[in-house]
Amino acid sequence: MNGPLDGEAYVVCAFQMLEHVPYEKSLAIFREMARVARKGAIISLPDAAERWPMAIHIPLVGLRWISIPKPRIGAREHQFDGEHYWEINKAGYSLARVQYDLSNVVSMKMIRNYRVGENPYHRFFVFRKL
Repeated sequence: MNGPLDGEAYVVCAFQMLEHVPYEKSLAIFREMARVARKGAIISLPDAAERWPMAIHIPLVGLRWISIPKPRIGAREHQFDGEHYWEINKAGYSLARVQYDLSNVVSMKMIRNYRVGENPYHRFFVFRKL
């Protein structure tokens, strides 16, 4: 059986998956995702830089989420827990490195990178095909 063709999928997504394989292999998987994507890709990865999520209700606007970074000195070492091989903002996997590596293994442009207010452990990356 042959695999998917170049550009066969409109958009390819992987949510909280790539950290379950060693880092270099996750980049190879992302490269394959980009190959089969026609328009782009959306991924989420765990971000270990802890934050305090808070909801605030603003009259006439509604509920809004904010998060405040927890103070920390230096990146923690990552210990393989049987599931995650790596996480963003642990030693060796700074956000800057992960963004750089993801952007340079594919011919896609990162157009957005954000955390979800309700669960800031999840960092999303949105890529558009060039």
